[in-house]
Amino acid sequence: MRATYLVYALISLIAAAVIWVFVAGWAGKIVFLPDASLLASGEWLSWAFFVALMYAPIAFAGWMIFMAQRNDG
Repeated sequence: MRATYLVYALISLIAAAVIWVFVAGWAGKIVFLPDASLLASGEWLSWAFFVALMYAPIAFAGWMIFMAQRNDG
């Protein structure tokens, strides 16, 4: 089961890298949050979606690594 969790974590980190490369290409630079003008325009739901899209795979990978260590039996 540990190997499964580690594979899920690896896939999630690859997905995070692909998402971050796409966002960086779209923004023209590396960004840690979506454009602030999107938040200022009142489109906070779109802004929250982009934040979740950018950081959820990293959080999921962290959770899978935690589960792999926890179930190291």
